[in-house]
Amino acid sequence: MENTTTADTYFTRRLAKKGQPLIIAGPCSAESEEQVLTVARALKAAGATTLYLAGKAGDLAEPLKAAGVDGTLHAGGDVLALLTGALAHATNA
Repeated sequence: MENTTTADTYFTRRLAKKGQPLIIAGPCSAESEEQVLTVARALKAAGATTLYLAGKAGDLAEPLKAAGVDGTLHAGGDVLALLTGALAHATNA
């Protein structure tokens, strides 16, 4: 994805159910930090109300939060709390 406008258009057309929690994968060696942030912003702009990142945020915690990522799913994290929150969000949406 070259820019946010392209990403916005892409996800706007493909977001099946607005308001449902989403899990996005990354960052990994295949994605740059900017790609992950661009996709997160595009998903929020397309109507996603909750985004979860698969992986530990590390140094990207603040930029990810600013881009709209609501939580992370990673080894050693509180998966039960994350899933409980996702379920509560999904049933109240």
